Amino acid sequence: MPINLLSPISATARSAPPGNAWRFLCWLFGDEITRRFCAGLAGLENGLTKQEREARTAELGAELLSLEHTEEALVTRALAERLEVHRRLGASPMALLGLTATPVPVLAAAE
Repeated sequence: MPINLLSPISATARSAPPGNAWRFLCWLFGDEITRRFCAGLAGLENGLTKQEREARTAELGAELLSLEHTEEALVTRALAERLEVHRRLGASPMALLGLTATPVPVLAAAE
């Protein structure tokens, strides 16, 4: 039986599952890949400390939640006006429910 090299069946029979080539190269050249990825980190300037990064992450999270509340208000208004709108697949449940994040103080354990 002759093999048709252009048929989808023969193409899938000869190809590896997706991602295997990358995994193989990482295994084969792992040290070199790590070295090249980390090469520019030593001279990196203007980086954030852990505390600055945590504060900035919290600030951006609050800003994002505020924008998501605005988005939900617009969607709700459009639906009330009988316009066809759809919520984003990844819409924030907190924004959908009208909730806000309230920081909870962490208490130190008594010794």
